[in-house]
Amino acid sequence: FQLLQNSLEQLELKVVTEQPVPPEQEQQLKQILRDCMRVDFEIAISYQQEILRAANGKYEDLLSLL
Repeated sequence: FQLLQNSLEQLELKVVTEQPVPPEQEQQLKQILRDCMRVDFEIAISYQQEILRAANGKYEDLLSLL
C-alpha cells in the first residue's frame, strides 16, 4: 500500500490486490485509518497493479503532496 496526502482534508490509499476489496471492508479500512490518524480525512481507495519506488529505489509508504 501507499498513502498519499493530496490536501489538508484528503488522502488516497493506493493498494495492490488480486481482487478489489468488498465495499463494506473498504469502509472499515477507511474508518480504521481515520481513527489511527485522529483526523476525519476524506479517503479514496485506488487499486494499482504496482506501486512504484522513489528515484532512490526506496519504497515510500506515506507521501505528502502538499
